[in-house]
Amino acid sequence: MVPKRGLSVSNGMAGLFGYMFGDSMAKVGLAAIADPKRDGLNIFGWVLHGWGSVFSVMYVACVVCAALLVVVAVAEERKIRFLSKAAKAKYEEKMKA
Repeated sequence: MVPKRGLSVSNGMAGLFGYMFGDSMAKVGLAAIADPKRDGLNIFGWVLHGWGSVFSVMYVACVVCAALLVVVAVAEERKIRFLSKAAKAKYEEKMKA
């Protein structure tokens, strides 16, 4: 068993470094796209340059996040229904015995 304090510290450190790395990467990537003095950012043959491209990246990120949220929600709902049916079947089996 792990003490609660150790678990809290490890969870907090993972969250801190995840936030710092993700935030830094987002800032660097969006800055490379928005910077008018640079040629933009080349991703899969597409050149993203300027504020219009920054907002396009944000919109695409929102759509991808919404799609992933739907996938996770459907999977969790199926899991909940499966566990509910299993519990109900186990209860009925116990009542018959």
